[in-house]
Parts: sequence; C-alpha cells; structure tokens
Amino acid sequence: MKDADIQHPAAGLPRADMGEPGLFSQPRIDGWLAGLVTLFGFTIYLLTVQPTLSFWDCGEFIACAAILGVPHPPGTPLFILIGRLFSILPAPADIGLRVNLVSVVFGALAMGMAYLIVTRLVRRFIFKGLSFWGDQWIYFTAGFCGAGLLGFGNTVWANSIEAEVYGITLFLFLVIIYTTLVWIDQRETALGPRLLIFATFVAVLGLGVHMMVFIAMPGFWLAVFLIHRPYLRDWRIWLVALASGAIMVTGTEAFLWNLTLLAGLSAWHVVGAGQRMRWLNRFVVPVWAILLYSLFQWLLPLRADTSAANITSTGIMAFIDSFGWGTFDWILSLAILATAFVGSLVDTEDSECRPGWSIALAVSSVALVAFSLQVFTPIRSAQDPRIDENNPETWEAFKGFLERKQYGRQSMVSRMFKRRGDWENQLGRHSRMGFWSFFETQYGIKSGALDRLRPERGMHPPAFLLLVLLGLFGVGYLMAVYWRVGVPLFLTLFLATIGLVVYMNFADGTHYNPNVGDQAYLEVRDRDYFFTTGFALFGIFVALGVGSFLRVFLDPGKRMWKPVVIVSSAVFIFALPIKTLTANYWQNDRSRDFIPYDYARNLLISCEPNAILFTNGDNDTFPLWCLQEAYGIRKDVRVVNLSLSNTHWYVAQLKEILKVPFDMPAEEIPLLRPNRRDGRIQDQVINTILESNDWELPVYFGSSAPKSSRRYRGASLDSNLRMEGLVMHLVRTPGLQLVDRELTMDRCRNQYQYRAVNDSTVFKNETTLRIVDNYATGILFVADSYRREGHIDSAVSAAAFAARLRPQLEQPRAYIVQLAGEHGLKETYDSLVQASVPKLHPMLHYNYALSAELSGHKEFALSGYQNALASNPGHGQAFRRVAALLYEARDYSSLLPIIDGWIAANPNDSVGPILRREVEVLMALPKDSNRTPGGS
Repeated sequence: MKDADIQHPAAGLPRADMGEPGLFSQPRIDGWLAGLVTLFGFTIYLLTVQPTLSFWDCGEFIACAAILGVPHPPGTPLFILIGRLFSILPAPADIGLRVNLVSVVFGALAMGMAYLIVTRLVRRFIFKGLSFWGDQWIYFTAGFCGAGLLGFGNTVWANSIEAEVYGITLFLFLVIIYTTLVWIDQRETALGPRLLIFATFVAVLGLGVHMMVFIAMPGFWLAVFLIHRPYLRDWRIWLVALASGAIMVTGTEAFLWNLTLLAGLSAWHVVGAGQRMRWLNRFVVPVWAILLYSLFQWLLPLRADTSAANITSTGIMAFIDSFGWGTFDWILSLAILATAFVGSLVDTEDSECRPGWSIALAVSSVALVAFSLQVFTPIRSAQDPRIDENNPETWEAFKGFLERKQYGRQSMVSRMFKRRGDWENQLGRHSRMGFWSFFETQYGIKSGALDRLRPERGMHPPAFLLLVLLGLFGVGYLMAVYWRVGVPLFLTLFLATIGLVVYMNFADGTHYNPNVGDQAYLEVRDRDYFFTTGFALFGIFVALGVGSFLRVFLDPGKRMWKPVVIVSSAVFIFALPIKTLTANYWQNDRSRDFIPYDYARNLLISCEPNAILFTNGDNDTFPLWCLQEAYGIRKDVRVVNLSLSNTHWYVAQLKEILKVPFDMPAEEIPLLRPNRRDGRIQDQVINTILESNDWELPVYFGSSAPKSSRRYRGASLDSNLRMEGLVMHLVRTPGLQLVDRELTMDRCRNQYQYRAVNDSTVFKNETTLRIVDNYATGILFVADSYRREGHIDSAVSAAAFAARLRPQLEQPRAYIVQLAGEHGLKETYDSLVQASVPKLHPMLHYNYALSAELSGHKEFALSGYQNALASNPGHGQAFRRVAALLYEARDYSSLLPIIDGWIAANPNDSVGPILRREVEVLMALPKDSNRTPGGS
C-alpha cells in the first residue's frame, strides 16, 4: 500500500500544499490578511453601531446582561455572560453601546473566519496548491469577496451592530466549518480526534446563544464519514454523532439521556473493561440503562407533566408514559440503545474497539460539559432577578424553557409537518417571512421590488440572478472536483436556507384557525435573521465562484494571463464586496439612531412617581426594561406587559418581585384560566390590579395598548382614559375623548426627546416608522380636540408641530389643509403648500378643496381643485369635482377649457369627450333656457 493511500484514504482527495506553514498548516499570509479583514469589518461596524439600544429583543438582552437576568426562552446564557463582561468595561460611557460591542466584535471575527475558509478552500481544492503569477492576489480577491459579502450583507450587518445573538452564532458556525477543513488535513495526526471533540464542544456550547450553530454539524459529520473510512465503519462514531446532534429533533431529556448513556458505556470500555472482565460487556448496556433511568428519576424526573390525570395507562404503557417523550425522542433513543447493545455483543477484540470508545467518551463528555452552561439559567433564576422570564427554577420549568414552551406546546419538529403558510409565500416574496424576498436584498445587487413596502410600484431587473449563478457555479465546481468536501458544504447551505423554511414553518396569515392553539397569524416582524448563517454561507459560495471563474483561465502550464488576474480581481472586488458595502451602508448606519432610547425615556417620564404602566408588546416593554435595569432610569414605574400577563409565572413575578398591587393569594395564581365570564388571564390580571390598587397608585396604559386590552370587568375603560402625551391616564371622572391638551403639548414640545425622528438621513425601518408615527398621531388627537371646541389657531399650531416632527408623514399636512379649507384659512394653506415638496401638492390642494366644499366655501374649493389639477393633470377626483362645481354653476365657458386640458392630458379617458359634447350642447341653448340636453 502506498504511503499516499495511508495518509489520504479518500480517493481523489489531494495532498495539502499550503505553502509556507502557519495557522493550522495555512500560509501565514492568510492569517495576517484575515486579521486585516477583521479589523476592517470591526471599523465599519464600529462606525455604524447602534449608539444605545434597539427595538425588539435588544433592549431585553442589554437589560439582562446588566443584571444577569433571564431573557425569553431559550435563555441564551452564553450571550448574557459575555454581555455582562462587556457591560462592565470602563468605556464607552453608554452601557447599551458596550453590550452592542459584543456583536461588533464577533461579527468582525466572523468576517476574518470567512476569509480563512475561502482562501483555504480556493488554495486547497479549487487551485490544488498550484503556484503561478498572481496566485496570492487571486486568493486575496476570493477571500475578500467572501468576507465582504458575508459581513456587509443586510442581515449579517444589521445583527452585528446591535445587542443580538446572531453575531456570536455566526462566528461559532464558521468556526465549525473551518474546523472541518482543518480536520481534513489533520485527520491522521494526533490533532484529528481533538478537532472532532472541539467541533462538538463548540456546537453544544453554541446552544447557549442560538440553536442555529448546530446547522453546521450534519455537514461536519458527513465530511468526517465520507473522507475518513475508519470512522465510517465504526458504529461508535455514528452513535456519538447521532447523540450529540439529537437536540435538533428531540427534547432536552432525550438529548441528555443519550449522551449520558454513551459517556457511561464509553467510560466502561475505555477504563473498566479489561481482558478478564470482557464477558461483562454483554450485560453493561442493559444494566447501565436501568441504573441511568433510576439516576434520572432521582435527579430530574423524566416527565414534564406528572399529574395523575394524565397517566392513564398500565403496565409497559405506564412505564413509557412516565418518560413523557415524543416520537422522535423514542425512535432515536431506542436506535442508539439497540445499536450499543448489539455492538457490545459483536465486538470481541478490545484493543481494536478502544480507539472508537475513546473518541465516543471524549465527544459525549465534552458535549455534556458544554451543555452544563445551561445550568446558569436555573441558578440565576432561583435568585429572582427583576427580569426572570418563565421562572425556570424547577426541572419541569427549565425543560419547558429550553424547549420554548412559552411559544406553544407543540415541538418545532412536530409543527413543521403541518404547514402554517403556503409554500409559494414561505419560499417566495411575502411580507415578513418570504425567503426569496430576504435573499434577493442581501448583497446590494438591485433585485426584487423597487419598494419592498409597496411592491406594486414595480420590480428591478433580475440582476441578482447573476450572483446566484456565480454562487452555484462555485459550489458546483467544488462538488465536481472534490465532492466529499463540496457535498457537506452544500448540505449545510441547504439546511441553513430551505431546511429552515421547512423547519421554522413561518405563518403567512392564510392558515389562521381559531380552533387550534398554535395560531398561524402573519409573522409580527421580518424573519430574515433566522437565515443569517445561510446568507453568510452563500456569500462564501460566491467567493468560491470567483475563484472557480478565474481557475478556468489557468492553462495546463500553470500560467495565468496577467490582464485576466488584474482586471478580473479589480472587477470582482468593486462589483461584489465594495458594491455590497456601499449599497447597504445607509440602511445599516445606526450611528445617529437614538429613537428607541428616546421613545422609552419619553414613555417613562410621562408617568407620575410609582405609577403602574400597562404595555402591550416587545417594543413598548423591552426598551423600558433596558432603561430601568441597565440605565437606572425611572425604576419606580411598575411596567406590566399585557402579553406576558397571560402566563402564570409572570403574574407571580408582578406580585412578588415587581410589587404590583395584586391581592390574590400566591397559591391561586397557577389556577387562573381563561373563561367566558372573566376573559383572558390578562383581563383577570387587569381586574385584580385595579381593584387591589383602589386608586392609590396612578395607572397608565401605553398608547399602543389595543382597545381589547383596555377593559375592566368586560366594560371599556376608554371613557376613563385621559391622554397625556404617549400614555393614557386612568381617571375617575369619565368623559368623551379625554385629553389633557396643555400637559400633552408641554411634554411634546418641552420634555420629550426626538433625536433622529425628523432626520431624513437616518434610515427608519417599518417598525421604527410605526413607533415614531405615534408621536404625530397623538399630537393630531390634541389638535382635533382643539378643533372640536373652536380653538382653530391652537389646532393649526399643534398640527403644524406634528408636521415639523414628521416631515415625511402626510397626515399632519392633510389635517392642516382640512382645517384651512373648513375655516377659510387661505394664508395657512398657501404657506403650507409653499413649504412642501412638489409631489405633495396635488394631495394638499385636493384635501383643502374638499374640506372647503363640504364647509360651504365653494369659491375656495374651486380654486383648490383647479390647483390640484394643475399640479397633477391626471388627478381624476379633482377633475370630477371642479367639473361638477362649474356645471352646477352653469359656468360652461370656464368648464370647457378645463375639459380640453383633461382630454389633452388623458387621451384614453372616455369621460372627457362625452362631457365636452354635453357642454357644447348646453352652451348652444338660449341663455334663459332651463332645458338640459335630451329634456323637453
């Protein structure tokens, strides 16, 4: 047998020819350039990082990092611990920015890791270690393209500049992929098995951030089995691979059970099974399984619901029920147990088996050690921090917490078999959840809708398809020359994209069924972040396409035309990563975005001391938590989240930790259930708080709280809610549309902060626009209150302030011109039009005219309609109204030129010619005639 066959048993896999050795047999130049790429990415991220907190989960993560709290399931303890370390840094001054730097650092490291992956793949496989003029420049070009497309793609960039878990997730994901490539060259050395152990440790440790890290593991193990034949034939390696990846399809108990089972068996065969005791091997598996069952029942009962009413079976079924496992738990666990039992009987030569058992012992042990990080959650929860979601102190609560039971009782694996949306919506272009709509906007190549919020405006040319073809060409070339490497990478991409579409099963709103528990509502926000690893990996595939494209120009004599290297490299660098960077910079530049911080501050200062504030969702709750816990602002305000108030654990925390008035015995809280008389649990919570408080503490509802939640004992509270800025104050004396105008306008003008709200150079996504529009909406409510009482000047002044606050919003201007039309305020109308951009003129003119007409000011209405028609000759409503007014006034001489102008501007319209003929007939009649055409 040749030495090459010994070193590389996978046929066709080339030797490593990596040039001057450096980091893991990769040239040192790659390491240095990866460091420069990391520094470049860090600089860009630092220039665009959110200066404080962001909307959605970021506020909660910052708050939990500051106090070592327990965020929403599944808890992300690794992120919280790292965030805590960053939160105590001496600089920068803002604690939110310090925690945001976690994502900045790991996002930049992910870019450096991408550079190493691309250059290793291009050197090792695309160019097979060949040396020629310009080779280093080609490797740099491909590496920079991969790192740039990965790091400056929309989704990765957005999650690398705020306190989110996806920056760390992506870095760990890429570490596993890079470990796979290093293992290929080191598999026959002492480092090889250690890399298997390391990859498993990273994957399971990554559960402390996000399960997305695990997507890299199927491809990792597939590469291991395809390339290293001894592992392919060793059933122990197969079992440990299945057991370590069981968390993807099973519950927590089955995952721990199988890892512990294999760790114990492996320890026996490595340490305890000598030559004289080999006869015990046939009994080890069943004896250890029985002992393990007893151990689990003692330490953590193997049932999530132990109520007697749920155990109805007898005999063997009662034994099965006692586990409380699902279908996948049983299938995988029984397969591992049976294989271990049969394998222990078949194996005879202990010396041959021992290497496999040693690897199985190490992998399963480090997996358990890495998973032990999760113990932080119940330990910290037992200390009752002010943010303690799900209160996971007991084993049952902790298990439900890890399995995200707060979001539904059905497991994600079971749920994916019942589609919650149409395939064309889940895979295509659909608001908030369509995979393709996210994919085509990643890299700055214009594709998809001209305006994603208004797709009816048209589509860009399909230029993005060229990038897709380049990425597919890259992975296709790799699969063609070295399929044992290409196939695992392609599998990873598939799992991180289409696989997640199937697994996550996002709801498009078309499959709503009120009779099922897991509602298929339309997703509440864009779900692109779930595809972070997939979009990042495709950027790497595009870089492989760059290398593969240049490989085509390499002749057999290992020569490359210099013009091809120079021109192609420059084109690729500027057409891909630089293009992506410049195209995506504005919408990912958060450096001046203080809107979330200011919104939370404005909400809190709107409340009197020691107030109770009812909020509705994440974006009016998490920012408040952040300001209270991380910044120490207005901690006296008791924030009550109505959505969480439907859970027993949160109600108990309101009473015990937040000290909200709640005169209900603690033992009765778990008995709360929705019912027809009292409504939802949150309705019962509101009733109890209001009755327990008995007007002692001031009570407020956030402006975003829906009408369905503003109720007491089934009756609406709206007549007792007085608007005071961003909050509604519960008052004793009822009234109609109550508003404290002076207090609201004083807060809006003098107390609230509006940094970046009216700055058009700061990008605002759909969520931010919806939040900041609350300011203008509240002010217009005040203006309308003034109008109803005849204070027109005050109404105009308030509406004008709203218009200055939100220049891009049409409603304030529309309201002002409505007032001007109703009350004949011609000067106000003229000044508003002059201060507005021309594209708004038709709307302003028409609204003014319509209001004037309805108020009886027909002379103002006529001029307004004519102005609307002059600014937009195709304004059909304005044409019809001006024609109607002139027709009624029998001013046919003035109407005729307007009709002619309409016909000239709208030649395909049939109404104009018909009306013109009728007017001509009328004009031909005697002046004193009252007849109409066709009349008698």
